[in-house]
Amino acid sequence: MKKTETTVPVMANRAPWNELVLRGNRKVKTLSFNLKHRGLMLLYTSSNRQDDWGFESYCLSETDLPKGAIVGYVNVLDVVPTDDLPEKFFKADPNLFDSTGQRYVAIVSEPKRFKKPIPFKPPQGAVRFFRAPASFLKRATV
Repeated sequence: MKKTETTVPVMANRAPWNELVLRGNRKVKTLSFNLKHRGLMLLYTSSNRQDDWGFESYCLSETDLPKGAIVGYVNVLDVVPTDDLPEKFFKADPNLFDSTGQRYVAIVSEPKRFKKPIPFKPPQGAVRFFRAPASFLKRATV
């Protein structure tokens, strides 16, 4: 990535969370901190970390999920304390009640999946968020 190149934030998640968002099953992402960013954000699925929870509840197979790649993007609309999350999100996703467990929740919309995941290696030391070229947002989606 060139220093003058425009970048966008990337949220790194364990499988299966990005998949749930991209399929429309999940409209939120739990966070341990108050994310200041609003707007488009790329979604990266970790290559070596996953949560065991969620696969069975949503009928997902581990083998079907791309890992170690930027898989799509979302529009971050707002971030609210978990206790302030409107009830409509829990009604739309009954499994959400047992899976919040963090202080904040990012409300996301307009998920777009890339036709081909973009293999990507995060910068050394990056854990949850990093930056990637904004040109990735122009990739073909399904």
